[in-house]
This record gives sequence, structure tokens and C-alpha cells, in this order.
Amino acid sequence: MREAIERVGAAEILAVMSTTSCFAPRAPDDVEAIARAAKAADVPHVVNNAYGLGCEKICKSVSRAQRVGRVDFVVQSTDKNFLVPVGGCIVAGSAADVDALAKSYPGRASAAPVLDLFVTLLSMGQAGWTEVLATRRALAQRVKRELGEIADRHGFRLLDVEENTISFALGYLGQQHNGETPEEEWTPNLTKLGSMLFTRGVSGARVCTGQEPKTIGSHTFEGWGTHENETRIPYITVACAIGMKEADVPLLMERFEKSLRDWKKDERRRQQRRRKEIADNDA
Repeated sequence: MREAIERVGAAEILAVMSTTSCFAPRAPDDVEAIARAAKAADVPHVVNNAYGLGCEKICKSVSRAQRVGRVDFVVQSTDKNFLVPVGGCIVAGSAADVDALAKSYPGRASAAPVLDLFVTLLSMGQAGWTEVLATRRALAQRVKRELGEIADRHGFRLLDVEENTISFALGYLGQQHNGETPEEEWTPNLTKLGSMLFTRGVSGARVCTGQEPKTIGSHTFEGWGTHENETRIPYITVACAIGMKEADVPLLMERFEKSLRDWKKDERRRQQRRRKEIADNDA
């Protein structure tokens, strides 16, 4: 970060942004180190803390960053952290900075997100809120363990990212898992697995193949949706966020494993059709 600031020049940088909660296999940024670098260069620092309020470890890291360095704004989601029915965001910062931000808004914002959050907090109370946090923390370990067991049975591998306790990624190992030789020019349709999960009520799963570039304006993002330009294996992510209950875990695992079985059957049928096409062309 310091090298990037020096290379570009602090005067040319509007702000630096760090991310505390993100999809695996990415781990949270070192917000404390980034805060120190921002303070040394006198550059504004915005923290994307989307899911972070649900994780005690992340909250402590953000608090330390504010003490040791520069943090101008911390932005977090209301539906991801407080279970409100309609999404909104909470922007935290100094009173002066938040006031200036509010005055810069050009339009008329609805009061609905504020009212939703207020009613939700009143209904939960302090005891209810701390119970939700404790439940998520306990279930995260169970979700991670059971996902790993399912992955081992179906040709996937749980990618171990110890620092990320909210999101978990399962990488696709391919046909080698069953002792098969992968065919040339064969690309598994992993996105169909994502659609199968969605139609079965598993809406939070996210498939990343790393093979689709996307151009926005003049810039092309390689490996769109992933965290780096070159992703060696496709993967699917599952999160254990605030709001998950103990009864949800076995239902999630049941639907996840059934979707994997059906997807593998569909892949075998696709391969058989592909072999027939090749044989017909050779004939």
C-alpha cells in the first residue's frame, strides 16, 4: 500500500479503500496496516465493512485501526448485520465527517431504512442482538466442518482461509477426484450448480469460474468475480452470516449435497453427448 501511494502520489489519490468482510478465498485486509499508511500519507481511508459487524474479530480490528492510523468512514450493511427486511447502510465516522457526508447528498433520502433498523433493534434488544452474534459464531465452525465433509465426497476441496470466518469456498478438483482422465477442451458448467442451488432456496451461494472477463468503461477485468486475474480452479462460496439458525444447517447441507449429485449426473450426460458428437464427426 505504501509503495502504491508513493508511486501514484498522495495528491492524486481520492481515497484508499480496505475490505474487512469478503467472499472466500480472499481473507480480510489488514486494515490496521492500511490505516497507518493512510495516516502517514495523509490520504482518506474508507473501510468496506459489509458483513463485519457480525464478527467480533473484525470489529476489534477496525477499532484498533481507528486508534493507530486513519479511518475516515466505515460502511456496513443493515440487512447483512441487523436482519432488517430492506437493505440500507450505516456510515460510521467522526461527527464532523458524517455531517459533511450527509450534507453532500444531492437528493431526498427515504426514512424507511432508518425506521426499519430502529424497529428491528427495539424488537431484538441487547440480549437478542448478542444472542444472534453468538449463534453465528458457533454455527460458522459447524458449517465449515460439514461443507468440508461434503466437498471430500464430491470432488471438491474446502479452501482453508483461517482468517475468513464468515465465507467459505469449495474449489472444484475435477474428474481426477474419481480417477478419471479429464477430456481435452472440457469445461464443467459450474454456473449451473449455482442455479440449481438458487432454485432450491440456497440464495447465498456464489459460483466463480475465473474464466469470464468483463469490460467496464476502458478497463477489462480478468477473472471477473474472483479476487485475482488468474484463478487456477473454479469455486463456489457459501456464507454463514447473521440470521442463520441451527435448524438451517442440516437443511442447507441436504440441499447442497442433492444439488451436487444432480449436477454431477448432468455433467456426465453432457460428456456423453460430447463424446457422441466427436465420434459422429470422426465418422
